[in-house]
Amino acid sequence: MKRNPASDLCRYARHFYAQEWMPGTSGNLSIKVSARPLVIAVTPSGVDKGDLAPRDIVLSGPKGVVRKAAGGRRPSAETAIHLALYEAFPDCGAVFHVHTVHSTLVATDQLKAGVVTWDGLEMLKGFETLAPGAAPEIPVFPNIDDLQAFARHVRQQAKRLMRVPGFLIAHHGMTAWGRTAQEAKKHLELIEFLCRFYWEWRRR
Repeated sequence: MKRNPASDLCRYARHFYAQEWMPGTSGNLSIKVSARPLVIAVTPSGVDKGDLAPRDIVLSGPKGVVRKAAGGRRPSAETAIHLALYEAFPDCGAVFHVHTVHSTLVATDQLKAGVVTWDGLEMLKGFETLAPGAAPEIPVFPNIDDLQAFARHVRQQAKRLMRVPGFLIAHHGMTAWGRTAQEAKKHLELIEFLCRFYWEWRRR
């Protein structure tokens, strides 16, 4: 059965909102609609993610909005970062950005180090890109207000992002992606578990 990207984004947004991962109007989600030309369905800016309807979803591409949403909704301000990831990773089918407490704590704590590393945890097996027994290094990026500059930074860091499909942003949250929306959700959940473990472990 063919999926409807707009409906899927609303469903995932409601799920993350219920998890308190998208409080207020924060966070942004996208699903790739076509590769050539690159077009993505993306959640709008400034809208409560628990109340999204398919008519609110915007279609956007490298040159701007492809199809407007109801009520003149604007695409997420961070759409440029999503597009940078789709361009860097052709197999990417969905990009999810959320604001969890633990990912924000860990990212802020590890900003100077620029990376968070875990070793020996069973949960790491969920990252299919890792070799057995490998320890992932998840980059920690500073929170850059210039989103075009942030997108350029993501492109420059593409090689670092190939092993683990995600990164943390200090004072902000986390972003993860996958070949499908379900895989992107899985990667978010894995990274959030690792952040929670890290934070609780260091506080012992």
